[in-house]
Amino acid sequence: MAVKLIGAPFGLVDNNNVSFGNITMTQFTAEETGNVTEIRVKVGGNVNVKVGIYADSGGEPAALLASNQVGQASTVGWNTIPMTSLAVIKDTVYWIAENSDASQVRFRNEGLEEVRFKVLAYGGAWPNPAGGGYNTTEATVAIAGWGNVGGARKRFHDFPPFFSVNFLLPIPLLVKSGNGGILA
Repeated sequence: MAVKLIGAPFGLVDNNNVSFGNITMTQFTAEETGNVTEIRVKVGGNVNVKVGIYADSGGEPAALLASNQVGQASTVGWNTIPMTSLAVIKDTVYWIAENSDASQVRFRNEGLEEVRFKVLAYGGAWPNPAGGGYNTTEATVAIAGWGNVGGARKRFHDFPPFFSVNFLLPIPLLVKSGNGGILA
């Protein structure tokens, strides 16, 4: 079962649309360590959407880590867009990017996340590295990376029983001497 690893809350109350013809990147911190295999994006109407994830360098988007180059047709509500698997690490900053062919990707303009955007035709390739020339704002774009939580987590019953013995240790025999001392 997929879980949200990074991005906007699933119940985000949105109040606006992102402009089309732009690449829009939102800065998020990974909430879990795992492999992002899909991006979920909320849209307000019929639209084609491409998504990607960029690394962070000094608070700015940097190298393209994963993307889908072919757009996904999306309809009103939350849509799931498959993506090449990408390992993310808890508490690490990433940028989730979207590019659409219509102004239908939803956002909340009272958000606290950093957002970068600039003109990029929908048919254009993802820039790698992200480069400069971005406009800056704060908002919460309705987009999130979902996948499988990674890394082994030890649960109590995963540990061996307290008295399990996997090898033999020499145990000295202690004997009480006649004068009350202990002999080994």
